[in-house]
Amino acid sequence: MNLSDAASDEERVGPEPAEHDDKDWTVVIANGCPECSFIGAGPSQLAGLIRESIEFWSDALRRPGATERLHPTVWSPLEYACHLTDLSHVFHERIDAILTQETPALANFDGEQAAIDGRYHERGVDQVIEAYADAAEAVAVQFLRVAPDQWDRKGRRSDGMVFTLSTLGTYYAHELVHHEFDVRRLQGRVQRWHSGRRHLAPLEGSE
Repeated sequence: MNLSDAASDEERVGPEPAEHDDKDWTVVIANGCPECSFIGAGPSQLAGLIRESIEFWSDALRRPGATERLHPTVWSPLEYACHLTDLSHVFHERIDAILTQETPALANFDGEQAAIDGRYHERGVDQVIEAYADAAEAVAVQFLRVAPDQWDRKGRRSDGMVFTLSTLGTYYAHELVHHEFDVRRLQGRVQRWHSGRRHLAPLEGSE
């Protein structure tokens, strides 16, 4: 095997799988998240938070090094954005199911396997920015259309966890905030969520 063949094999195999995350993140719904300082998001906050995240990822993916991993088993900012794109599609389906069915079963989503199958590391920055914007906006519109008497409608995950539309929205919002926190930490800054406001430390070396 020559060097070019070896390089081709490495490209096909892809990077190492991301570190496995077996935490039960549903605790953030009631207790908030001590890691990213997320303390909840009510129905009236969801669409605005989601749309702010679109701007964040558009900026983050255009920064130097956005396609590179700083550690072999930690996603690059690009891969995080791909994850949130796929996750947004999953939540769109879950929201639709809860609105149209009585306590539907909510399909599982294995984000780590999706990253491998979807070869996130190979995707182009512009493609991912557009894909996330479209997927997230679709979820924002869904939440805006939820009637006041629909927020208590329920869906059941395969592990038995029951979500209302309201708690599902909080769970999704935490995903957005936490992964923004992950990427800001990677890119040299930390975003905190406190009392409904974002507190952003500037990039090192910036004003």
